Amino acid sequence: MVMFDIDRFKNFNDRYGHEIGDEVLRHVAHLVERELHLDGSKGQLFRYGGEEFIILLRDKNLEDAKNIVNQINKALKDIPLFIQDSRLDVTLSFGITVLKKEDRSFNDVFKRVDDYLYESKNSGRNKMTIEGKVLNYEANLKKSS
Repeated sequence: MVMFDIDRFKNFNDRYGHEIGDEVLRHVAHLVERELHLDGSKGQLFRYGGEEFIILLRDKNLEDAKNIVNQINKALKDIPLFIQDSRLDVTLSFGITVLKKEDRSFNDVFKRVDDYLYESKNSGRNKMTIEGKVLNYEANLKKSS
């Protein structure tokens, strides 16, 4: 499971208005869905709350998830959003976990991934936290299979 949110999303709404905030949401969702389709992961994207999203990945390990998140980050850098003659640089913070034997319910997995998302945000944003380890995005990407 991967959970992410758009860093400082409120700033987009406050500076440009809610219509632009909606464009930012659509841009992110489109790019994430595109990457999930292009890499063949068949991951499912769900919006959870205002600017938070969940990606469910089946039959993927942590390394696969890390590669997918790196690819999403690269796509956001390579395809910026231009609105009102401005380039809006959007960054994301991620939490990543896997289903574990000791998980008794969905809530166990959900709480863990949510905690990891907040570790990324509290570590300066624009990062991913995988099973409690905060990482920066990688420049040299490995293709997931």
